[in-house]
Amino acid sequence: SRVWRRLSETFEDTWVRVGEGDGFTIPADKPRKRIDYIWVSKGAPFTPVKAWVPQSLASDHLPVVAEFELR
Repeated sequence: SRVWRRLSETFEDTWVRVGEGDGFTIPADKPRKRIDYIWVSKGAPFTPVKAWVPQSLASDHLPVVAEFELR
């Protein structure tokens, strides 16, 4: 989307960097769309290592979780 492209000028989408699969988060019972992101400033002092979408019915969409490593 236009908003994603604009954000990616300044920030890095963690899922694009280290996520596996489509990263879909909504609806929680049968995800078909990605609406949740973890953005990191380009040049931040840490690097994304892993990102995943755990299963949960606590909300109408699923969470995105990521691990980072300090440089």
